[in-house]
Amino acid sequence: MANFRWNKDLELAIPAIDGEHRELLAAMERLQSLVQAGAPPMPVRTALLQLVRLTRAHFASEEAFMAARRFPRAAEHAQIHQGLLARLDGFVAGHAAGTQALGVPFFAFLEFWIASHIRGVDRLYAEHTPAPAPPAASAPRRA
Repeated sequence: MANFRWNKDLELAIPAIDGEHRELLAAMERLQSLVQAGAPPMPVRTALLQLVRLTRAHFASEEAFMAARRFPRAAEHAQIHQGLLARLDGFVAGHAAGTQALGVPFFAFLEFWIASHIRGVDRLYAEHTPAPAPPAASAPRRA
């Protein structure tokens, strides 16, 4: 199955966003482990809904980050988020209805999300964001 372990290749050098990405990957890995172990439906559903909550919060955080830095492609990025959420919501609805197993197609979608979104689209705003300026040196105080 998919590999949801954090690695340096995913790092954007934006600590808050990197932290949220780590949390998302951990949630994906936890969900995959439950499914592979044949866990009962309730823990799987709980893990799936936790992933959805983290995803929504993360996307809102990214969108606020981009707006604060006046990223010129923020609206396009937000549309991509909506598309990912729609696909995720579709899997959640199918799982809740019993018509969609959380199998290879679901985890392939999550893997695609990591590969194309974090490694690709997110890099665009990360590269747009200037590095924080070093603190200004203070002048020596005169007594």
